[in-house]
Amino acid sequence: MEIEENKTFINEHEESLSFLSNVNVFNKQQYSIKVIWKSLFILFVVAITSYSYINKIRYYNLYFDDNCVMKNKQINNTILNNNDMKHAILLLASYGIDYLNNFLEQFNNDTRFDIYIHIDGKTKIDIDNNKTIIKSNIKYYNHSFKSERFSLGMGDAMYELLFIASKNYEYDYYHIMSESCYFTDSLDEFYNFFVNNNLNSYINFYKDNQFLFDGKPNLLYKGSQWMSIHKNIVNKLLKVTDLYNIYKEQIKNGTIVLAEGAFDEFAFQNLIITDICNGKPQSCNVYNNNLRFVRWHCKRTNIYCPNYLNIDNVSEDEIKYIKLHTFIIRKINYKDPKAMELIEKLKNYKDNSE
Repeated sequence: MEIEENKTFINEHEESLSFLSNVNVFNKQQYSIKVIWKSLFILFVVAITSYSYINKIRYYNLYFDDNCVMKNKQINNTILNNNDMKHAILLLASYGIDYLNNFLEQFNNDTRFDIYIHIDGKTKIDIDNNKTIIKSNIKYYNHSFKSERFSLGMGDAMYELLFIASKNYEYDYYHIMSESCYFTDSLDEFYNFFVNNNLNSYINFYKDNQFLFDGKPNLLYKGSQWMSIHKNIVNKLLKVTDLYNIYKEQIKNGTIVLAEGAFDEFAFQNLIITDICNGKPQSCNVYNNNLRFVRWHCKRTNIYCPNYLNIDNVSEDEIKYIKLHTFIIRKINYKDPKAMELIEKLKNYKDNSE
């Protein structure tokens, strides 16, 4: 599917995509005073009772279960001659044309990866008329939703990309990323890992009681929206859009209150773990490791946000940890020479401790 066919493709599938509503950034005025006070109370309890625990966990942004795979024990050093596997990169873009182009350069016309882009509604990127954009891997792009964090539109944008990509081609894997993501290994190693671990899905999840459901504390799943999921999970996600809409309506009307985190960091975890896997993720080959490293130590506002990483703020132990467990780190500012020095060190890293 060529880029120019985007509008036609959307028109043809308008009815199938009707479950997605063009919802803008969260309007807090929709909440009643009662619900707001309940949210503040939960935030206070969380701050007092679990601050240190959450801080420790979120430092690595990886929540391992007992059978979580270790990346370096599964990867084969020999590049496999299996080019039949096809990957879709689902990119949630919001940083601008320079960041987007720098992200695309990582794929270097590799035909094993097709790229589908949702551009945040507030971001001005004209892919059609910008001659600097590397278009060879791009199969689709759109500006359907405002997809800032804490917006319902972020979840809609993710669902739209999953739908469009799966209708265009039966990809083996779907990787949700942003343009501040960088690979810490070669694309060959990344690709080879999924050949060796075909059928597995890699997401990030943990149980959290920081929810109010109909005014009462409720235990639900949360985690990162950045994930790598097999087509079996994607096909099932596309069959539970009614449940997705229920979650969305419950957030909008205050039936469910998120004391911390964003809609997209809650909806997909519960759809996959609870609704698809019936609370048993391993029965669906879902592993609690999204193969990404994020540090949640930035306090730009009153909410957590991921730190920008560079050679000065990532320790040697963390570098070893990244190489052992992940393929992708974020956030990276490619304009920062020290950030790119970190990327170079990771790609050339050799563990000499043994």
